[in-house]
Amino acid sequence: MKPIKNLLLFLFLLFLNVSIAQKNIKNSFKIPQGYERADINNYHRWLICQPILLNSKVKTYDNKTIEGLGYSYAAKFDYNIGNKNLHQCADAAIYLNAAYLYETKNWCFITYTANDGRKISFNRFRWNSKEKRKSTINEYLEEVWKWVGSFSLDKFDTKPVSLKEAIAGDLIIEGGSPGHVITIVDVIVNKTTGVKKYMLAQSYMPAQEQYILLNEEDPKTAWFEFKEGEDIETPGWLFSSNSIKRFKNN
Repeated sequence: MKPIKNLLLFLFLLFLNVSIAQKNIKNSFKIPQGYERADINNYHRWLICQPILLNSKVKTYDNKTIEGLGYSYAAKFDYNIGNKNLHQCADAAIYLNAAYLYETKNWCFITYTANDGRKISFNRFRWNSKEKRKSTINEYLEEVWKWVGSFSLDKFDTKPVSLKEAIAGDLIIEGGSPGHVITIVDVIVNKTTGVKKYMLAQSYMPAQEQYILLNEEDPKTAWFEFKEGEDIETPGWLFSSNSIKRFKNN
């Protein structure tokens, strides 16, 4: 019986580890009573199922700690940002968009515009390697992060939408230097009143992991409510009311 008990213990520990590793927005954040997810599409479903770490502090590219866990941010996305000062606000938004397109094999849509207007296409990049091999998506993203920023995302790669039309995957952008970009990663709606709430994620400077923001007015929640026609106030940045944008490749 001992080998069977050992096997069962191993399987239990394996299941426990998998469960811990698979935390995501969908199974980690409670939707307020009376609300449900709004305007669900494939990208929205993908976003809320991406792995996150709930009890881990955000780190910079050079492994310094960004304080704020539990009062400024609720969790961080679990992916490698590399060891260069590249993965900042616009780059975090690009990562989610590109990762989704890559996983769904929509590679022809993975293209972003540098600040000087130059197009950087994944399909072209992957065949232009100096080593005469196909480059990986991570190598491509590192190249994109060097040249693309809030200015180019705002000017070239996104289109405006109203707050009323905003869905998961849309961005809140102020293009410029400095500028800022936040990704809407989840949207819920009150079934009775029609009021929407939004979950937001960002990176910042210096390059750091992407994290889910907490609402400063109520730090116990990661849900934000905005009003049509009014400025969009987020922790650390005030956007104008017309700052909602959508990737043109969506």
